Amino acid sequence: EVVPLTQALVRVRAENPPGRERAVAELIAARLRAAGIEAELRAFAGPERVNLLAVLPGSNRTLPPLLLMGHSDVVPADAADWSSPPWAGLHVGDRVVGRGVIDMLGMVALQTLTLVALKDAGVPLERDVVLLIEGDEEADGAGVEAALRDWPAVRGAWAVLTEGGFLLEDYLRPGEDIAAISIAEKGVLQVTLSARGPAGHGAVPVPDAAPDRVVRAVARVLAREDQRRITPPVEAQLQALGAQRGGLEGIALSTPGLATIVGLSALEATAQTRALTRDTCSLTMLGAGTKRNAIPSTATATLDCRLLPGTDPRAFRDELLLTVNDPRIDLTVLEARAPSASDPGHPLVQALASRLKAEMPGLVVLPILTRGTTDCSPLRGAGIPCYGLIPVRIDERELDAMHGADERVRAVELEKGLSRLADVVAALAGPTG
Repeated sequence: EVVPLTQALVRVRAENPPGRERAVAELIAARLRAAGIEAELRAFAGPERVNLLAVLPGSNRTLPPLLLMGHSDVVPADAADWSSPPWAGLHVGDRVVGRGVIDMLGMVALQTLTLVALKDAGVPLERDVVLLIEGDEEADGAGVEAALRDWPAVRGAWAVLTEGGFLLEDYLRPGEDIAAISIAEKGVLQVTLSARGPAGHGAVPVPDAAPDRVVRAVARVLAREDQRRITPPVEAQLQALGAQRGGLEGIALSTPGLATIVGLSALEATAQTRALTRDTCSLTMLGAGTKRNAIPSTATATLDCRLLPGTDPRAFRDELLLTVNDPRIDLTVLEARAPSASDPGHPLVQALASRLKAEMPGLVVLPILTRGTTDCSPLRGAGIPCYGLIPVRIDERELDAMHGADERVRAVELEKGLSRLADVVAALAGPTG
């Protein structure tokens, strides 16, 4: 049932903007209701923007609940870039293809069916298991902020399991699979650089044109020297890797000082891992003009910067202004979030590691710093431990397709993910959890 439910969720087309998360929430609520589990829907930004909360009760209501959190919105998709329609949710070969199958409608299907499976099987629970499906994760985070205000079960969660990590196949070296469990994530600083200048005819270049100034400013930011550094979450990640690999490399990675030297070299292998050692900025949007033979009077560029633990968003903003070095460029902060982290020794992390290693003895389990941000950030800010792992094996190409073209996941892995997630939830919420 996991694959058909994932396909149905993709076909809702809850791309953000504009959102339209209600249709996803209603589909999930109907499936839960069929299993005898009631769900509450609450709007957070108009009638089509809603969150969903459902509770599978345990026998000891004094225990704080285990929260499964997923988001119902997805990023837009340009069908021209895809080999199959992004909203069709097609089963192509051995994979399900569609916007959101990884981020994160596949996980939403797993979370929903975990509640159904536990109830149908009569699994004894001591701790409540709460399902929160919230909207607007891909934009402004209004959904999770509303959920924190609206529901005491969210504010009082014992721990949260959501997105942020994966089972990565052959990731750092051939034949080595990694369970990358997110325990921390980089901060965010998203800004717009804008300029005004004289307009004119395209046949007569204007030395001080707004687009020219914005392009020069962006070029300076993208050309800046990135200072590499190993932060505490990444050092813990390297030491865990060394402890499980063994040998000379394992000793080096487990040794303070040597771990930094060896780790900086090892993390240069891919763009994904390089981002773990740098504050990064990517150019994501450009805007100027409406006519190809006219120089516009305004121009803008949007930068998405991701910040390592220890980097203050306000201080980094000041660094950007110094790098731009042009008082005629205005910098507007669109979003700023500090880096966040949770205790890697939490029982939830241990339960994930135990279940996955029982199935895959050679698996390397790593607590990781996530390059992107999730809705863990506001929860951690409220003092709630939050962790990320979608229990589905994916390869590097599948990981790179997230937010890109031909987002896809193997159907058999989606199916295996249900037993993995249900086992972990039963262990954490059961009498011995």
